[in-house]
Amino acid sequence: MHRDDSRWTLNPAEQQARRNIFWDVVTFEYWCALSFGRPSSWSPSQVDAKLPEDVDRIMTEDGVGQMSCELARSY
Repeated sequence: MHRDDSRWTLNPAEQQARRNIFWDVVTFEYWCALSFGRPSSWSPSQVDAKLPEDVDRIMTEDGVGQMSCELARSY
């Protein structure tokens, strides 16, 4: 899951779901490593997966996009 999936023949919904799941796992692992005082098992040099698209991005009056905070996901 840590590899870039844009070279494969996946539809956009599958790519988005794959990226969401991967980055959720990585985020959880980083928080666990921080909580337990151990190094992370993920190295940024080993990951080339893209971040998922932010479909709920908020646009300001200036036209600048701000990241959304998605509280509940349904996979």
